[in-house]
Amino acid sequence: MGGVGGSTTPTLAFLVWVELDGNEYPCRLQADFAGDERLLGRDVLNRLEILFRGPAREVVVNP
Repeated sequence: MGGVGGSTTPTLAFLVWVELDGNEYPCRLQADFAGDERLLGRDVLNRLEILFRGPAREVVVNP
């Protein structure tokens, strides 16, 4: 996986189904080797209105 700054890191990619607010979406999930982060593909995130509140560690998904 490549970052905005040009750096890369090895990841595993999985094709999964995600259920959000009663709707299922096929998407790609990436897991890194160094930590415990899991990244959903933009194919799901671009369909939703999502607010990321970093300092509060909250994610708000609007229906």
